[in-house]
Amino acid sequence: MRKLHGRSRSLHAVDFLSPQLLLSASDDTVAKIWDIRAARPCVQTLRGARDAVSDLLPCCRGSVQAAILTASVDGSVREYDIRRGLMTEDAVAADRGVLGLTLSADKNCVVVSCLGSRVLLLDRRLGEVVATFDGAQSENYAG
Repeated sequence: MRKLHGRSRSLHAVDFLSPQLLLSASDDTVAKIWDIRAARPCVQTLRGARDAVSDLLPCCRGSVQAAILTASVDGSVREYDIRRGLMTEDAVAADRGVLGLTLSADKNCVVVSCLGSRVLLLDRRLGEVVATFDGAQSENYAG
C-alpha cells in the first residue's frame, strides 16, 4: 500500500484519469492529479475554485481522456483541458453550492446536483443550463 501526501484538508472525491493517474478533490479549493508510480506523485494542481471542490469527473475530448470536470461549493462547474492547459468556468448555482456531477451518455451534458434540492442539466458545448429540476430530496440522509 502506498500513501500519497500533499492534501491538508478533507477529501471529497477521488477517481482515476488513467491506470497511472489519480485525481483528488478537497476542501482546500483545488483538484490534484497524482502519478501513483512517481517519486514526486503530485504532477498537477488544478486551481480556480473559491471554495471546496466537492466532486470531480474525468471525461473525454474526442477519444482521449484529457478533460476533468470539477464541482465546487462556490457554485461553479469547471472543465480543465489538461492537454491545452485551459480552464472554462460555468457559474451555474451562485446562490447554492454544487455538490456532484454525472456525465450524460453522449458526454455532451452534465447533470449537476446542488444544495437546496436542485438538479441542473448543463450543456457542455453551450456552457448553459438547459433544464432545472427542483425538489429532489432525500428524507433519510444521515450526513
